[in-house]
Amino acid sequence: MYKGNLYNICRSGSSNKNLNVHIAELLFALLSLSIADSLMKSAKFFFNVTMKAFENLKRETGKNEKCNLHNQLLIYYCTTCQKAICSDCAMFGSDHKEHKFEHLEKVYNQHVKSIKDESGFIKEQLMNYMKAMESIRRSIDSIQKAKEAKEEELVRVMETLRNNLEKQLKEKLVLLLSEKSAIGNEITYLETLTEAMEKEINAASKSQLVKRSKELTKIIGEAKKRPTISFDGFNCSPEFT
Repeated sequence: MYKGNLYNICRSGSSNKNLNVHIAELLFALLSLSIADSLMKSAKFFFNVTMKAFENLKRETGKNEKCNLHNQLLIYYCTTCQKAICSDCAMFGSDHKEHKFEHLEKVYNQHVKSIKDESGFIKEQLMNYMKAMESIRRSIDSIQKAKEAKEEELVRVMETLRNNLEKQLKEKLVLLLSEKSAIGNEITYLETLTEAMEKEINAASKSQLVKRSKELTKIIGEAKKRPTISFDGFNCSPEFT
C-alpha cells in the first residue's frame, strides 16, 4: 500500500514540500544500498585475485636471473654486501672474499614472508570494513522498514508530527551515509595499496624485491598507523519517536 501511495504522489505531484523532500531522501537511501552491495561484491572478487597471486608468486618471479659479470645464475646472497651473486662470485671473486653468504632462495622466501605478514594487517582491516559496510546496509534497511510503517500513520496525523519524523530520518541517514562514505574511502585506499604490493612482488626480480623490501615494509607500516574509523552509527536505532 505504501509503495502504491508513493507512486501516486510522485505521479500526481504533491503540494507538500516536506513530503517531496522525504520521497527524494528515500530514493537516495535505496540507491546508496545498491551501491553498498556492489562494493561488497567487488571486495570479495579482489580477495580471490589476491590469494591466487600469492600462491603463484614463486612460479612467476625471478626465473633465470643471471650475474652480469659471469653470466651464471644468481643463487647466493652476500649478506655482507647485501647483494645477489652467482657461485663464481662467491668462490672466486675477490670482491666477496671472507664475506658471509646465504642461498638467495632462502633470503627471498624470508622477505616474501615478511611482506605477506605485514600485508595481513591490511587484509584484516579490509575485512573489517566489509563487515562494517554490511552492518550499514542492514541499518539502512531496518530504518527504511520502520520509516514505511511510520509513514502510514503519519498520513493521518498532524503536519507537525510528519516534520518531526522527517527530521529524525534525515539525521539517521546523514550519520549512516557519512560513515559509509568514510569507510568506502578506506576500502578504496586499502585495495589500492594491496594491489600495489601485489604488482611489486609479481614484477620485481628476487634481488630487486630484496632491495625494495625495506621500503615496501615502511609503506605498509604507514598504512597501519592510519586511524581506525569509529563506527558509532551502527548503534543508530531504527525507532522513531
